[in-house]
Amino acid sequence: MNQPMQMLRRACAVRRGAAFVVLLAFTWLVTGCGPVWVVDPGFAERQAKQESKPILWYFKSWDSSQHRNMRLQVFANSAVASEMTGIINVELEFAFFQDYRNRYGVKTPQVCVMCTPDGRKVGTSMYVNPVPTPEKFVEWLRASKAEAKAGPPAAPTGAPPPPAKK
Repeated sequence: MNQPMQMLRRACAVRRGAAFVVLLAFTWLVTGCGPVWVVDPGFAERQAKQESKPILWYFKSWDSSQHRNMRLQVFANSAVASEMTGIINVELEFAFFQDYRNRYGVKTPQVCVMCTPDGRKVGTSMYVNPVPTPEKFVEWLRASKAEAKAGPPAAPTGAPPPPAKK
């Protein structure tokens, strides 16, 4: 093969590589990073305890249009993504994690549950079918996150209450 042809092929390969990098950067700019999701609940629990972060459990049905809409309309929202920092976000397929569903009282897919770093459920679970507005989800997320970070209620001080009279 002659030298001009080899140079042409190299130039084309470099251009294809550069085009790929530009496309990748453009995709990142358009879609953003979004929240980081963990799919291993045991790892998530260990990480939450180690880093002392609340846990957001998202019980989803992978083939649901509601799940797709939640990902595209809510989790991709910049305000939601920002609020989801500082917590461990766990995405669980509803059909496969019965022990976690039972632990948190989840009866149907498309439910979000917030927990303290040690795994205690706080507040009310949020049923996300139909998909909430990003503003509504941020409101729930802020309240639940604050409660999860606050920890257990303080133990009462002073003498115990007197026994009830019969």
